[in-house]
Amino acid sequence: MSHRLQVRLLGSLEISCDGQSLTKPATLKSQSLLAYLIVHRHTPQRRDHLCNLFWGDRPESKARGSLSTALWQIHRCLPDRGFILSDVETVQFNPQADIWLDVEEFSLRVSVDDVDSLSFGTNIYRGDLLDGFYDDWIIDERYRLESLYCSALTQLMLAQEATAKNDMALVTARRLLRCDSL
Repeated sequence: MSHRLQVRLLGSLEISCDGQSLTKPATLKSQSLLAYLIVHRHTPQRRDHLCNLFWGDRPESKARGSLSTALWQIHRCLPDRGFILSDVETVQFNPQADIWLDVEEFSLRVSVDDVDSLSFGTNIYRGDLLDGFYDDWIIDERYRLESLYCSALTQLMLAQEATAKNDMALVTARRLLRCDSL
């Protein structure tokens, strides 16, 4: 597997491989499952956990069928079958895959107390995590990332203000107000 995936989850879901845009899986549920597997790719996910998380309102046999269908849709959209590792008990997005994930890059950049890194990190944030999706696993992570974004904007604005870059600080303050009007 020598493909490089670029996955954007901040704002709307976008997936590309080697610079070429990929078609998203057919349903919102399969798109959410793909995002979940990518975000949690360092840990194999038990099939029964995934069934409960995504199809908890269905009987077990129907939930397992829905999981299989969603995984089939995901396989069809990826350029290589090696991206998804699965057996009868677990499913995992390949942790060895060459992948750039905006959520990880954003989190890394805004954790550094440096104006350039904060600026770069806040520019990665295109909107709420998987905007338009309302699965339970997304909501807490969405709030966490939004809070991180607001904190990073505050740090950036204060750093710009401290170095007399008042025009830049004003632009950052406006971004902060759009994020949190309080």
